[in-house]
Amino acid sequence: MKKAAQLVARTLEATGVLKALERMDQAGGLRALEYHRIDEPSAQPDLDPGLISATPQEFRSQMELVAERFSVVSIRAVLAAQRGEASLPAGAVLITFDDGYRDFAEHAWPVLREFGLPAVLFVPTAFPDQTDGGGFWWDRLYAGLRRSHDGVVCLPDLGEFSLVESDGRRLALRACVQHVKSLPHAEAMRWVDSAMGHLGKVPRIPGVIDWELLRELARQGLDVCAHSHQHALSNRLTEAEFVADLTTCKARLTQELGSGVSAPVLAWPANGTNQKLQNLARDLGFEMAFGGCRGVARIPSDTPMNVMRIPVLRYERALFRAQLRPSIASLGRWIIDAPRRAAA
Repeated sequence: MKKAAQLVARTLEATGVLKALERMDQAGGLRALEYHRIDEPSAQPDLDPGLISATPQEFRSQMELVAERFSVVSIRAVLAAQRGEASLPAGAVLITFDDGYRDFAEHAWPVLREFGLPAVLFVPTAFPDQTDGGGFWWDRLYAGLRRSHDGVVCLPDLGEFSLVESDGRRLALRACVQHVKSLPHAEAMRWVDSAMGHLGKVPRIPGVIDWELLRELARQGLDVCAHSHQHALSNRLTEAEFVADLTTCKARLTQELGSGVSAPVLAWPANGTNQKLQNLARDLGFEMAFGGCRGVARIPSDTPMNVMRIPVLRYERALFRAQLRPSIASLGRWIIDAPRRAAA
């Protein structure tokens, strides 16, 4: 399906259709790009390569494109437009990153600075300077499965998985992720700890940027904003747990970066949100939150606590460019996102 989409996108680009559509852009539309990791798949073998949004070469090509053909805006400009204090230009693009992986500082930020492009990094505040080095649960599971020397592993509640088959580890990881996301957060983390006892021994995984470097990046112009504290699926927390988690996140950002440095914006971990949580987040002082469906948002938004983004999933240049069209982004919501939600 991705190969077919890439072929169509190349045709649209080669025939000038994309260029013509870009000339028709109107003010008010926001293409919020959602990245996670920027790296080569083999560079960090204990980190799940499924989180790689682009290789460094792909990312540079994408940033060359948006710098040339679009108007990249800061999160502050988006907030001003939402408040009615300003308007977004035609072809507005917001560049966002989730999780705060170290490869952002190594590969993404130098390119963004070179092209003079603002960006926002959403950080789960429990993970910078994490003392146990455990890393994110999905990376722990990926590394444990990768390092296991057993031909068959038996995982709690899930049964046996053959790791000698070509896609055995991938299927096991998929089952683990689906199971973890189905559980209340505390129970899910206990399950991960239990499952790790059945897998290979995993060394410390220093995957997340530390606070010292985050402060330096903020001084250089990066917006560092909230991605919760524990990176729990918000809809897998009780109301009290959610309020405590988000309150802790806000306090830690202020403590580490200074008062008023972090914009009042949130990215929902794995889009785990609902109307009640959005109301609670607004009551805690957040003015905007990103999650929801794939697509190009209208700003001011009627749903500012659930603004659409465009996940970047290893797209070549033509397909990346095509995804920035509102109609094509909406089509991707059904072709790409709907099957993924159904599988989950």
